[in-house]
Amino acid sequence: MMEIGPQAWDQLFISGEADFYGNLEILFLAGFQFQPGLSYDLFSWGSLGHAFDPGSISFEGLGQGYGASFDPLTGELQVNSSSGVPEPATYLLLGTALLALSLTRRTLR
Repeated sequence: MMEIGPQAWDQLFISGEADFYGNLEILFLAGFQFQPGLSYDLFSWGSLGHAFDPGSISFEGLGQGYGASFDPLTGELQVNSSSGVPEPATYLLLGTALLALSLTRRTLR
């Protein structure tokens, strides 16, 4: 189990070859401030013999509106916003497309 807390997170440094078998549970502790797009290095190794099976990785305590992904080949965790709220650039693109569509329609009449 690796814990991600409000001030720090667990890390494992292996100077030699790392062989990971079994399950990996990543637990987000109360008070953790989610910062979408940031990555957290949980594991570091000299060489990788066997990586965690992607199906054996679980996340606990992740708040609503967030998703997480763990790359077993790099040991890197990423927290992403999974809310359905579009970013402002999405609204700008949609507005531009609607404006272009309406102008094209007017010129065809």
